[in-house]
Amino acid sequence: MKRLLFLLGLLLVVSPPVWCQDEGEGIPNPDDDDEVQYNTTYAEDQTKLQMAIFRNYNRNNRPVVKDDDSTEVELHLHVTHVSFNQREQTMTVHGHMYMTWLDETLFWDPKDYGGVTTTNVKKWQIWMPELRVTNSVNGIYSMHEISRNAHITVQTLTTDGKTYTKSRVETYPTFSMKVGCLMDFSDYPYDVHYCGVRLYTPKKINQVKLRVYKGMAPTMFLSWSNESQKLTSGDFTINRASNNISWYRYGVTDDLEPLTGKDGAKTWSIYNMYIFYARHSASYFVTIALPLFSATVISIMSFLIKELQFATIINGTTFILHILFIGEFMKICPVSVFDVPRALLFHGYSMGLTMFAFAFHAFLCIACGSRSIQNYMIDGYSKAWSVIPFNPFPGFMDGFVKGLAIQTEREQVTSVVVDGIVICSFGEWRRSLSSLFSISFSSLELF
Repeated sequence: MKRLLFLLGLLLVVSPPVWCQDEGEGIPNPDDDDEVQYNTTYAEDQTKLQMAIFRNYNRNNRPVVKDDDSTEVELHLHVTHVSFNQREQTMTVHGHMYMTWLDETLFWDPKDYGGVTTTNVKKWQIWMPELRVTNSVNGIYSMHEISRNAHITVQTLTTDGKTYTKSRVETYPTFSMKVGCLMDFSDYPYDVHYCGVRLYTPKKINQVKLRVYKGMAPTMFLSWSNESQKLTSGDFTINRASNNISWYRYGVTDDLEPLTGKDGAKTWSIYNMYIFYARHSASYFVTIALPLFSATVISIMSFLIKELQFATIINGTTFILHILFIGEFMKICPVSVFDVPRALLFHGYSMGLTMFAFAFHAFLCIACGSRSIQNYMIDGYSKAWSVIPFNPFPGFMDGFVKGLAIQTEREQVTSVVVDGIVICSFGEWRRSLSSLFSISFSSLELF
């Protein structure tokens, strides 16, 4: 009895009921035999379809029926990351590229293949436009910027709703393109730039013509986290991206598309994507501009201090600070292509005027320490003066400048006299120089 039950159970396991068998997949075709149609799977339909459409297909030929027709390839770039190298003057762009075109030699009737309207093919099975980067740092013949591992989707199309005469081909490869840019840092740290990525195909436009996909601008999504609006990369903030198509013929790039077939045979189409970006330097004012401006104000205020020794020490210390500031500035300032940045000119101008103020006050300190007292008649009054020889060109200016006299009162310099003539009181002279410094710095349009 036990053996009988064991054999019965084994029979049930080996031979399952008819109602447990898998049903066939696929869309019924009324013209096919019901039994064959029922047992056809989707994978079998796909295999049968690809064997049929590629049997006489030549991927080396352009997918047109008439050789005079041009194949239009539409492009759209989706940017996922951008980086800039200021020293090399390059921009590296990563992302995905969407390409689509019509293939007039690759189509089928879906009812012959279980209702299949779309199939995925490999890149080496089908004709594809060859794209190159014109301004790539690796050269126009580099083959590494655009991925060659992307799959391709082919969808059969009908023009009148009944007859299938062409197919829509789509692919979505990744790209990593490093291009050269022209960056001008003359307005640092408020410099604004733009850099372009230029794609072209070696075929002239009478064979292959590039287009912007539905007139759409490039899209950017630089972060997959909550920072969906992230538009900052390194030292720069990305403002926007745009694109257009330009036409290259006779060595000149033009925005007007050729209208005649003769010009089309000598013209190439170029897809241009431009990224506009500006420097992001939020800490520049606090760390560089404000300390420098403070040192400049201190230099100007030193002309209002009566104690010459104190004013000289202040200007000497400020001059040393300027040297430190300009050293730190040179570490962060990029190399300029055209003109020296205006901010750097301000640093140099400020340091030069501070050095002059230091030398001027040091000269007056030396004058007070080595004076000889003489009497001069000024406005009918006899006064005591400290006389310092002041003839830089002996034998040439004799009789013109006999000496520089400095009036002293309580060990403080009060007036400057040349050959017995009072030029101005010292307080007025120093205030005049202070005004000159103020005007000089205010004329610099730093901010």
